[in-house]
Amino acid sequence: MLTEARHLDSYSGDFRRFITRSFDSIPSNLLVADLACGNGWAGKRLIERNAQFVDFLDIRQEWFNNANANLEFSNYKFHQCNIEDEVILLEKIINADVILYFGHLYHSIDPTSILKAICKSNARYIVLESKISDVNTPDLDKPKILTHYEDTTPYYNAWSESGSTIEVSQPTFAFTKKFLEDTGWTIVDSYFNASEYIPLPNRIAGPAEDKNKQMQQFAFYAVR
Repeated sequence: MLTEARHLDSYSGDFRRFITRSFDSIPSNLLVADLACGNGWAGKRLIERNAQFVDFLDIRQEWFNNANANLEFSNYKFHQCNIEDEVILLEKIINADVILYFGHLYHSIDPTSILKAICKSNARYIVLESKISDVNTPDLDKPKILTHYEDTTPYYNAWSESGSTIEVSQPTFAFTKKFLEDTGWTIVDSYFNASEYIPLPNRIAGPAEDKNKQMQQFAFYAVR
């Protein structure tokens, strides 16, 4: 059995239990697409549970390669691609039975297009996680300019170039839930971190008036 990825260890116990419940509910021998896979921890857990094949997708390959230098399995492939591009994304995931999507939706310039691509696929199972960097953010009404950094903190391993700024919209728990349900998904289980607010790091929070902004994390396991 592979050693548990340090990335998952950084999450709360409740979230790790949500992951375990969700992954244990997904049948074996299915095709899996791990979007914005990072070091590939999520897809590897389903390989351990006898996934038929896993397509790992991310804009960067070096982190995945470094984390998996001695990966013992062969039933996977890494695709380096821009997952902001709905057309490219769809052609990579269209035949997947399972979609895993962690740690990227809240960085996306166009999260609705990514959600639409997921819903156009043939997938029957999805486990999706996201965050809100400011709990007062309205649902996709007000894009925000954020500075992303390449660093080791668990909430800011951004794919964008160090120090760059991009305009992002961050779907909330309510928006994402409604979107999935409106496109035919049934929410089987969900996770919402409503009690443990996480202050933004000082160097990322920006001006003094922004330093009290807080983050919430949520996730869904859904089927159709």
